[in-house]
Amino acid sequence: ASVAEGEGYIGTQTASAKGMNGDVTVTITFENGVATACDVDASTETESLGQAAAPTVADAIVAGNTPNVDAVSGNAIMEAAKACYDAAGIAY
Repeated sequence: ASVAEGEGYIGTQTASAKGMNGDVTVTITFENGVATACDVDASTETESLGQAAAPTVADAIVAGNTPNVDAVSGNAIMEAAKACYDAAGIAY
């Protein structure tokens, strides 16, 4: 079940997805169905690619309140972020 933006879910969700060199873990904090913080552990990823993209992708997830961000790198981050939104029941 989806929750309209601005309604409902308050809490934190964490999910992982397989990156190029290992798991990437994303933790998103939601307030009333809106992402307010996103933490990405991409420490297993290539320093110049996945690790470098992680802060930018995390910021874009919060700024747009969506796991669907335009990024050259960071597919595992977005996959894990989608799992966080799904677990929270928030449409994106």
